[in-house]
Amino acid sequence: MLLGLGLAALLGAAARVARLPPLVGYVLAGLLVGPHTPGPVLDAVLAAEAILIGAALVLFWCGLGEAPVAIGRLRGLAVAGAVGQTIGLSALGWSFGRLAGWDDAAGLALGLAVAAPGVILAPRMLASVGLSGLLTGGVLAGWLVASGLIVVVAMTGLWAAAPEAEGGAAGSGRAMLLSVLGGAAMAGGAVTLGRWVLPGLLVGTTRLGSPELVALLPPLVALGIMLAGAMLVGMPPTLGAFVGGLAFAASAAGWGAVRWTASLRGVFVALFIVPVAALFDPGSLHGGGVQVVVVLILVLVARPTLAWAAARAVGCAGQRARLLAAGAGQAGEVSLVIAALAVTGGLLPAEVRDMVLLSVVASTVLWGLLLGRVAGADPVEAGRG
Repeated sequence: MLLGLGLAALLGAAARVARLPPLVGYVLAGLLVGPHTPGPVLDAVLAAEAILIGAALVLFWCGLGEAPVAIGRLRGLAVAGAVGQTIGLSALGWSFGRLAGWDDAAGLALGLAVAAPGVILAPRMLASVGLSGLLTGGVLAGWLVASGLIVVVAMTGLWAAAPEAEGGAAGSGRAMLLSVLGGAAMAGGAVTLGRWVLPGLLVGTTRLGSPELVALLPPLVALGIMLAGAMLVGMPPTLGAFVGGLAFAASAAGWGAVRWTASLRGVFVALFIVPVAALFDPGSLHGGGVQVVVVLILVLVARPTLAWAAARAVGCAGQRARLLAAGAGQAGEVSLVIAALAVTGGLLPAEVRDMVLLSVVASTVLWGLLLGRVAGADPVEAGRG
C-alpha cells in the first residue's frame, strides 16, 4: 500500500506536468500495484479495507464541501438543480439496469453511482483552469453538496436491500423507505447539531486550555455521528462519514475546526483511488462491451446534458448555465464510492465498479481538456458565475 501511495504521488505530479488531472496518476499507480501488471501486488484483503477507510475519509470531506457557506446554499437553485439532475440520472441508470435484466435495486445503485457528484474533483478541476470564481460567486458549491446528500440518503435506503449488508435483502419497500427517512433525519439532525451545539462545544473545549482535547473533539463527533447512523437507521459507516462532514459544514466555527484537513484532500482521494484501481480487471470489460458503452454515455453525455437542462430549468441561462453544467456535469470520487459500496453490499457485480472507474477517468480527462480551452479562450468571462 505504501508503494502504491508513493507511486500515486510521483505519477500524480507527472500528470500535472502533462496538464492532466492528478486522478490519472493515482489510477495508474493503482494499476501498477494490481495483479494484472508485473511487479509487487497489493493484497486484495488490504485493498478492500483501504477502500472502506479511504471512502469514509473522502465522503467526510465531501460533506464538508469547499466552505461553510455551502450548507447555506442548500436551497433554491442549488437544491432544484441537484434534484433534477440526480432524479434524471437515477432514472436512466434504473432503466438500463432493467433492460440488462438486473433487479430494481441494482439499476438504482448504478443510477446513483452515475449521478453522484465530484465534490472534491470538480472544484479542483475548475480552480486548475482559473474558474474557481464559479464556486465562490455562484451556487455550484451548494449544488454539489445537495447532490451528494441526495445520493447518500437514497443509498441508505438501498442498503436495506443489499444482500451482503447486515440485515439486508429482507428489506421490503417499506424497510427501504424507512431507511431513506432515517437517513434524511440523520442529515437534518447533524446540521442542527453542527449549527447550534457544536460551536458551543468547541468554545467550551478551547477554554479548557488543552490543544489535545480541541484536536480530539472533531473526530469524536464525526465517529459518534457515524455510529449513531449505523445503530439508529442502519446507515453504512461510510455514508455516515458524509453526514458527519455536514455537521462541521453547518457553521463557520465547525468548519474552521477541521479546516486543516483541506490540505489532505489529495491524500484522501489517493488512499481511496489506488486500491480501487488495483482491483481493476481489464478482462471484465471485454465481456460487457455494450454495458461499458452505456455507462460511458451516461457519464460523458447524459450527466452534463441533464446538468445543463437542470440549470436552464431553474432560471440560469447562457454562460452561467454552461459553467454550472461543466461543474455539476463532471463525475468524480463520490461515483466511485457509491459503486464500491454497492459492490461490497452485493448490489452490483465488481465489473460495474470497473466500468464506473473507467468512466470517471474519461470524464476527468475530457473535462480537463474542455475547461482548459474555455478558460484559455476567454478567462474573464469564463470565471464569472
